Amino acid sequence: ILELCLCSQKVNDIVAAAAAAPETDWSFDALVSELNALENKLAATFH
Repeated sequence: ILELCLCSQKVNDIVAAAAAAPETDWSFDALVSELNALENKLAATFH
């Protein structure tokens, strides 16, 4: 449960950072690329 809470907080932080970013090119390919990068960062955090 603690890991879930920590993960949830990290996701909230990432979403807040993404919302504040000036990036406006959210084509499907750009979105998939961004999600893959975020997934890799999260995986690296927990390994």
